[in-house]
Amino acid sequence: REARHADVVHVTGLFSSASIQGLVAAISAGRPVVLSPRGVLQAEALKFGPSARKKAFLRAVSPLLARVSLFHATSEEEAQSIKDVLCPNAPVFVVPNGVPLAHVSVVQARRSRQPERPRIGFVGRLHPIKALERLIDACALLRDRGNDFELRIAGPAPDPRYRQSLVERVERLGLTECTSFEGEVLGERKDDFYASLRVLVLPSRSENFGNVVVEALALGTPAIASLGTPWRCLEDVGAGRWVSNDPVSLAN
Repeated sequence: REARHADVVHVTGLFSSASIQGLVAAISAGRPVVLSPRGVLQAEALKFGPSARKKAFLRAVSPLLARVSLFHATSEEEAQSIKDVLCPNAPVFVVPNGVPLAHVSVVQARRSRQPERPRIGFVGRLHPIKALERLIDACALLRDRGNDFELRIAGPAPDPRYRQSLVERVERLGLTECTSFEGEVLGERKDDFYASLRVLVLPSRSENFGNVVVEALALGTPAIASLGTPWRCLEDVGAGRWVSNDPVSLAN
């Protein structure tokens, strides 16, 4: 009913009943539809969960996907993954995500409160695709090299078993004293968290964009992002590093 009154229907995600309902509603109403997969079609993302079921699902909904007017990607890498999985000629348009920029004076005020002990941080959901175990291993290497630091991990834990495995890894490697799990941070608390960091690390196996990188840069914090993220430009503009997410590369 609502789709009939729309000029365009924008569907986000793909592997959910709501996404399919949106596609069906738009096509049934004869309305153009834009689909934002949000990274679910990238090679690493397709490996997580029931990969065989995902492939079967894509085959089943291919008639719907063939009628999508435009696919929205947030990076060139995601655009290529959409074409690789669906069709080389799929109509894909790249529009990166954006975040509000803080005023320079606000950034300076927040960063003036940085702790004396260098702080390494992560922000995001605690999920295996984020490869946080590799960040923890990298911090163990830093400790063994004589570096003094804090590791702060912030974000919700949709997979409690994965979070527990990270806690146990921290304990096993003797990093309990310098590591904390902050839970989800929002609003000004999130801004303060970014500003308190010496560096943000995004060690993910795959990211279609990675908003946390832009959010950190907006608060004056450089970022280290893995090769599984679309952040090669960090090195081009001197705002961080783009490296393999193995522990040695991250530690270096």
